[in-house]
Amino acid sequence: MFTNKDDYLKYIPKYIQDNSTLITPESINQNYLIHLSNIKHKDDILIPNVSRRAALVEDNTLARVHTSTDILGCLYGIAITHLNVINNHINKNTNKLVFNNGYYVYKIPFEYALRPNTKLVFDVEQSNEMWLTRYENVDNYKAQLVGHLIIDHVSVIPTDSSPLFTTSFLLNTNDTIKLDSIKEIDKGNIEFDFTIGVTKQLDPVKIRQYDYEGKKQLHASMLSINDNINIPFFKGL
Repeated sequence: MFTNKDDYLKYIPKYIQDNSTLITPESINQNYLIHLSNIKHKDDILIPNVSRRAALVEDNTLARVHTSTDILGCLYGIAITHLNVINNHINKNTNKLVFNNGYYVYKIPFEYALRPNTKLVFDVEQSNEMWLTRYENVDNYKAQLVGHLIIDHVSVIPTDSSPLFTTSFLLNTNDTIKLDSIKEIDKGNIEFDFTIGVTKQLDPVKIRQYDYEGKKQLHASMLSINDNINIPFFKGL
């Protein structure tokens, strides 16, 4: 259903409009955005909400689904993937791990999105964060679950100041998805390293389905243990 731009913007507060750019599929030459989640959403429905883990200097007034154009941007947006591993803990209510060492990878078709400026999101230049918000007749977004992203290991690199954390990821996807501003994967399994504050482009290496499944069982066996995404072959980057 087509929505006029003005009808969309009337749902966006003026302060947000003044500090963001309206994004359409045509403006970024891409008809989907990417969202990483450490929970599996029922019926693949994502609902805009006010984040409880946004940085103190970020706007936290407008309900939205946090997305980016690619996997690298999502990792910069999360920012604490290494801490999710290091500081893992048990949910007292469920007696289960809060973080099962992995993320669900969602592709979300969209009509309009907002790209905030640095007044609203301080690290938007690294994350290329974009917001999917509520507007006329749109209260949620139907996404497509296309893969799993799991952590193989985290390395700590001492420096003269703060240490660097390099996280090694394994990505399994059943659909084409952008990795960074240049690279795209067309189904398959890869591994790559990510160092926050350092990585500008990902350097993926293809791996076999067998190797991915082995490491998933070793490191992230509780992530979708009954709904593995099967990849019959890898076409290449």
